[in-house]
Amino acid sequence: MNLVFRLVIILIRCYLSPKRSIHQTSKSSFRAWPHDFRLRDHLPNQRFFNIMELGRFPLWHGARLALAGQFSARMIAAQQLIYIKPIGRLKHFDVYSRIAGWDGKYIYYHQEFHSGDTLFATGLVKEACLKKGRLVSPEDILGDAQPLPEVITTWLNSQQALKTESFTHSQEA
Repeated sequence: MNLVFRLVIILIRCYLSPKRSIHQTSKSSFRAWPHDFRLRDHLPNQRFFNIMELGRFPLWHGARLALAGQFSARMIAAQQLIYIKPIGRLKHFDVYSRIAGWDGKYIYYHQEFHSGDTLFATGLVKEACLKKGRLVSPEDILGDAQPLPEVITTWLNSQQALKTESFTHSQEA
């Protein structure tokens, strides 16, 4: 339920603020509350992904594109997160989110978790926009694609290698 409250706060802030460019880096502030932790003494892995999702909302709602009717849903196709330091109880942290690029099918995001000058985690997200169950080209929403940054192309190559890599399970009699 706390994620719903966080989402409501983010959306209120977005619509009370002036319209922004979708290409600007957004900053969302959070605190690691005790109910986020379960049995751990640091923010657990799945909560990072939940907060990354919330961190992308200001990009779309701040630019007033989320409700513009160009798409009805966004669906994650891949995510990767590098954990650098744990986020402890009651720690305040900021999530910086930006669109790193797009092609004819996906939008790619780069997101970072910071507290002050300290980087706690950094991640990449690959996401598709859908309308009535069909893919909407990001170029229709954001304009012509530019060459993707090297970090994204390297990540895509590793995804392709993982998809084509097969392994078999041997059964012992």
